[in-house]
Amino acid sequence: MKFRTGFGSVGPSIIFAGLWVLILLVRSGHSVGGMAWFAGGLCILVALIEVLRYQFVYWELSPACFREHRFGKVSEVSWNEVTRIASIPPNRPLSKSFVVEFCHNREITPYTGRDHIMARPGDRDGFVAELRRFAPQADFEV
Repeated sequence: MKFRTGFGSVGPSIIFAGLWVLILLVRSGHSVGGMAWFAGGLCILVALIEVLRYQFVYWELSPACFREHRFGKVSEVSWNEVTRIASIPPNRPLSKSFVVEFCHNREITPYTGRDHIMARPGDRDGFVAELRRFAPQADFEV
């Protein structure tokens, strides 16, 4: 199953703030030449980044493995290597951000040799349900 990233709150906030500044400048009668181009360009840039991130950052959960696709780079982890799934920050169990920790070599002590993938899927509950189905051995702190 494929999970796309959710839209964050920073991008829309910057777009809204840029447009708000532009509207205030226009309504006040100031010359908005350079400032308007800057605000408009910033809004367009942030919107473009948000759309690209939505299109090119996603996670695939299949019976074989967990894959992260991030702007053309693919990271793949087999389910038996997944050791822990936790919310970020740890004190917020309903957070939309997760860390999926895994250990490629089980002979190493549990807290060394670990690596992780950060995830912020749009469908939090579906993502957690699939993780629980494919990695029941992992410690869940969500």
